[in-house]
Amino acid sequence: MKLTKKLVGAYARVFNSPEGQAVLDDLIEVLGVDGFSNHISSSDELWYNAGKRDTFNYIKEMITEGSK
Repeated sequence: MKLTKKLVGAYARVFNSPEGQAVLDDLIEVLGVDGFSNHISSSDELWYNAGKRDTFNYIKEMITEGSK
């Protein structure tokens, strides 16, 4: 996907709104990105959790860039 200023700005506008903040708060809870689990039972679970964290971090990065 080609990143454009328009797309980056869209992330910032959406997620900086009250509704967008509510979605981010839900994602933090659902994805478990605010903590580290010591109960990982397999390498597959480790990679799965890393993918969730990477996705969330991508969204946060887009919000940060779009807010500059």
